[in-house]
Amino acid sequence: MPVDALCTSVFDWGSDVAHDEVSARTLLAERDGVRIVYDQVQQKVVSDRGSAMTQRRTSADGACHIRFWVTNEHAPPLPKGFVRMERMWGAWDFVPTDGGTAITCVLFSDPAGSIPSFLVHSAQKKAVLETLPPHP
Repeated sequence: MPVDALCTSVFDWGSDVAHDEVSARTLLAERDGVRIVYDQVQQKVVSDRGSAMTQRRTSADGACHIRFWVTNEHAPPLPKGFVRMERMWGAWDFVPTDGGTAITCVLFSDPAGSIPSFLVHSAQKKAVLETLPPHP
């Protein structure tokens, strides 16, 4: 798939509310390739989470880059029973190649609270694959 199609799909995924875990997503700001969203995430076996995330999209030399990180200074107060995610960041890089697009995704997430690392890592791998559009 072309760089632009992949990059747009992933960047748009970051504002879409149609994700299993995201129970509420609010667009707080968007301007010049930078978007800030507030998410409330509900899981079946752990406390609900809430955090604000800044996402930045840039392009140069045919490549596209997305960076995202927690910016809870933009987040509203937490509802009762929610835990604030304080540490999460990542990047997507889409670089044109002779045969299509090389994709690199880096994701760090510390969901806070007492969640075992094997659950976090499993969810991260799943999220990366679900973020990409289906390949024909």
